[in-house]
Amino acid sequence: MHPTHLPHPISASPRRPDDRRTSFRLGGVAAVLCLCAALVAAPAAAAQPAAAPNPPVVTANQVMPHLTALERIADRTGGNRAHGTEGYRESVAYVKAALDSAGFRTTLHRFTHDGATGYNLVADWPGGDPEHILFAGAHLDSVETGPGINDNGSGSAALLATALEVSRSGLRPDRHLRFAWWGAEELGMVGSSAYLKDLSAAERKRIDLYVNVDMAGTKSIRQWLVVEDDTAANEAFESYFAARNLPTFSIGIGGSDHVSFGDAGIPVGGFRHGHRRLHARGVRPRGQRGPGDRDHQYQRAPQRRLETRRAPLRPGQAPPGVPAARSAPFAARPTVRTRHPACDTTARNAPHPRRSRHMPTPRHRRRATALATAVAAGIVLTTLPAAGASGEGGLGDPYFPEDGNSGYDVSEYDVHVHYDPAHPRYLEGDTTVEAVATQDLDVLHLDLEGFTVTGVTVNGTPARTVSREGAHELVITPARPVAKNTRFSVRVRYSGEPVGKGWHTLADGGANASEEPHSATAWYPANDHPSDKATFRLTATVPTGWTVVGNGRPGATTTERDTSTFRWYEDRPMATYLSTIAIDTFTMRTSKLSDGTPVVNAYSPGSRIDPEAEAQLPEILDFLASKFGPYPFSSAGAIVISGNDDEGPLALETQSRPTYHGSLFDLSMVHENAHQWFGNSVSFTDWRDGCLAECFAQYAGQLWDEKSGADLDEGFYAAMVEESAEDPDFWTTRLYDPGQGRELDGALYSKGSMMLHALRRTVGDDAFFGTLKRWQRDHRYGNASWPQFEALAQEVSGKDLTGFFHAWAHSTTAPPKEYLFPGSLGSLDPSADPAA
Repeated sequence: MHPTHLPHPISASPRRPDDRRTSFRLGGVAAVLCLCAALVAAPAAAAQPAAAPNPPVVTANQVMPHLTALERIADRTGGNRAHGTEGYRESVAYVKAALDSAGFRTTLHRFTHDGATGYNLVADWPGGDPEHILFAGAHLDSVETGPGINDNGSGSAALLATALEVSRSGLRPDRHLRFAWWGAEELGMVGSSAYLKDLSAAERKRIDLYVNVDMAGTKSIRQWLVVEDDTAANEAFESYFAARNLPTFSIGIGGSDHVSFGDAGIPVGGFRHGHRRLHARGVRPRGQRGPGDRDHQYQRAPQRRLETRRAPLRPGQAPPGVPAARSAPFAARPTVRTRHPACDTTARNAPHPRRSRHMPTPRHRRRATALATAVAAGIVLTTLPAAGASGEGGLGDPYFPEDGNSGYDVSEYDVHVHYDPAHPRYLEGDTTVEAVATQDLDVLHLDLEGFTVTGVTVNGTPARTVSREGAHELVITPARPVAKNTRFSVRVRYSGEPVGKGWHTLADGGANASEEPHSATAWYPANDHPSDKATFRLTATVPTGWTVVGNGRPGATTTERDTSTFRWYEDRPMATYLSTIAIDTFTMRTSKLSDGTPVVNAYSPGSRIDPEAEAQLPEILDFLASKFGPYPFSSAGAIVISGNDDEGPLALETQSRPTYHGSLFDLSMVHENAHQWFGNSVSFTDWRDGCLAECFAQYAGQLWDEKSGADLDEGFYAAMVEESAEDPDFWTTRLYDPGQGRELDGALYSKGSMMLHALRRTVGDDAFFGTLKRWQRDHRYGNASWPQFEALAQEVSGKDLTGFFHAWAHSTTAPPKEYLFPGSLGSLDPSADPAA
């Protein structure tokens, strides 16, 4: 997008209640909601229990987008989110960004295991007595292989949703609240043990209770395992489940992430869903316990099938690296350090009655019929059953949580429209969405704003029901469920007035669709999120004499009576906001690049045709290819419109054929065509990653100036440093995760291009441009995130860039001088010694 105009983001309306959906509730019984006085009472030992605060409510719609996001991270990063993988690092970044935006104080606790750096993410909610901490945690890592690709995704997602609800509701308990997401727990509770090892004895003593959330999701409510350690916490959970007629088993402190805390003498609580065969293998329901150590009820059965990581501790023996516990009863308990079994969103979440042992079990279920979690805020989170497997509306993007839909991946859009400029407030559409189901689907969603939907079929059969939700949700129930891993098609016929902000009517009756971050849903139904890219066919019928231009290569144009039908095809995957249609009495000019790639330029009446500027396009593309790698698409060109009767972007990087307003000029062409590499070919993962598009496209303009002889150090960079000194707000926006409503903030253009120049001077030209080309090669036609770029830059340069990226991309203050004036930029430092 051109930096001189930024669109206003469209706010998604809240989803209407739907009693068919699984719902999470924080609360229900006062004693349970606050885990009695044990969780939120005044900290002084002699004090009377404080009145329990009214707990807020968390719904399934708040949890499921986070679970879906974790699943998608696993799917696109090599198959899991295990320790040391890109999938785990992205998971940490996702959770951290959400917590940072909600006002938590987050800390990354680093440790090393098996030669890889591990991360624990710890989040403190401001306020409360720091001498009395209520702590809740879940392990964020998955197993390395097998069905646990999204292992404990529901626990991590539910804990995150609860933390965010704590922020949203402004909960202020007497005690201090702390949340944590552990790394490398599947390898033997490594992350939590490392965290406790680094805590002083005084810090450990401040933790009044640790509540563990493990495998909070299940498709079968056979039983819940409740940790029997802290009396108040145990009784609260037991009472809560009993009130809902849900059977429980009491277990000791073995078998999950709370082991490390229990070993350190910290009272623990928590729960998880149970194994179906526990009773048969030696675990007795509550009330039927046999003699002996209470841990044996749990360890005797499921731990037999787990890999033992170390021998049980002798009574009174502290675990390695953890000082002796402050409480003898806890220190004396024998414990076993284990790997976790593959957890939720795997076979455990599938309905299992009468399931054949040979029947394939879905690896992921985005909807659980029962989910539960607990937080140290003294809130119990649980759910009511719901029927059916449903693709969710909304992918949980931190800035646009209602955008996109889960349960399927689109492979191609085939969009047919009829438009008559004599009736500019009316459009007829007939769109077929080709997709692959990533889960069993009883219900699926598409995004579409406005219009009257006149017909929907799934695989050629009329849908059972079609309804609308919120601002843009089209909810479709197929006549027959769609099975996971099968291809299917959804055909939607619709008509009416385009109402989305992405649709622009021209003064002569023509039209254009172009806007960021939303435009597609203004004229066709889509899975409207950059993470789901697809090829795109456009067939548009207009009165003869009018022309239609779209993305990609032109196809055959046919004329019948008084109408003409135009066809366009973009053969490379495209994010929906990059799709376009332009209808006008265009002047068409065509040519070819040196390699034969077709160039199509379209000019509206009233726009300026500048042959000299037009002739620069091949030179610009060749120049950008020399910096970024080969041009990624099979066509090129421009759409130059004029006469908008409403506000639209001055320029936008619509794929393979950018859209401009009024005329072409070189810097705008450089910027929008740089996006063909950064933003289009390699698209961002979610809207926090806008710098991956705008920072690079803006810096491409500086590189173009440098090609003409500009000194970027003494010219561009020096001027920007001077400007920043005069503007106290210059540094206040983060480049990664700038904040909701600021996803295309001007800082991405100014501060962002400065950062890239400083990075170039830090690592040198070979490493800098080598990183850019490697980025394009590694992620061509796919999606990637800003944390991935940071990691690649470090790998290619061989330098530790942690401090650099923290100062530039994650900070809201001016970078320290070592990062603001690296390399040859040191001469610009006003405090530098000229003689040095």
